[in-house]
Amino acid sequence: MTLTTIPEGFSAAGNGSVFAAPAVADHSKPSVAEFAPPTGFNLSCDLMNWSYSIERSTVTQTRYCLAQTIQGAGRKEPSANPITVVYNPQDPDDENYVAYRNLKEGTKWVLFDRRGLDSRKSLAAAEVGDLIPVEVILVTREEIDDTEGALIRSTISFRVTGEIKQDVALVA
Repeated sequence: MTLTTIPEGFSAAGNGSVFAAPAVADHSKPSVAEFAPPTGFNLSCDLMNWSYSIERSTVTQTRYCLAQTIQGAGRKEPSANPITVVYNPQDPDDENYVAYRNLKEGTKWVLFDRRGLDSRKSLAAAEVGDLIPVEVILVTREEIDDTEGALIRSTISFRVTGEIKQDVALVA
């Protein structure tokens, strides 16, 4: 096979967003309304970083009929990396800092990771993203950095509470 076209790809800067909903009824068909205010929210502009991963280990297997071992697929191990968010330390309930205000220890959320569209664009039916069910397990303060332009930040840590679904389309 001859490669005739090199895919251009998509710029990552400003073209990723993360939305949160307290619950999603059907993880195979999440709805736009579930991620909309007043219960759902876009936390993209609060985030300084975001990623999740799914690892899969291998299991060594032996067979009586083989002179070597073989590998089988192990369990999937999903994780959501801690996020760093900006916040107002003198007004922690400031409505401008939705991630800090809502993502409190012990709360459960379903995150929708949408990539390839402007981060400030509202969600719409047929848009594709990944669903990550999480529980907030820890909120900590970041070190104060007196570098010019540095912001006051907190780190929010998660545990994944269910199966991560990739490439799921939103419904109306």
